[in-house]
Amino acid sequence: LGMVSSAVYRYVGSRDELLTLLLVDAYTELAEAVERARDAAADRGNLVPPSPGRAARSWAVEKPAGWALLYGSPVPGYHAPRDKTVEPGTRVVG
Repeated sequence: LGMVSSAVYRYVGSRDELLTLLLVDAYTELAEAVERARDAAADRGNLVPPSPGRAARSWAVEKPAGWALLYGSPVPGYHAPRDKTVEPGTRVVG
């Protein structure tokens, strides 16, 4: 990108704020992948919707860093703010 890693703090106030933004983006992308699979099945006239787990797995294979951020080892010292992460996180399981 042509910038030093500390330059990110011009755009976010802290490491925790950056992690929160990344979590929300990852949850949103995962939820959209599951919804796209559901909608595609409906468009094809499938009576049985696709497994959300299968769609989530496909997303995880395509985006391993996002999956690891959401479901991997916790980041030491970081506590996700409920007011910003619960809604995107629960959207995944709908």
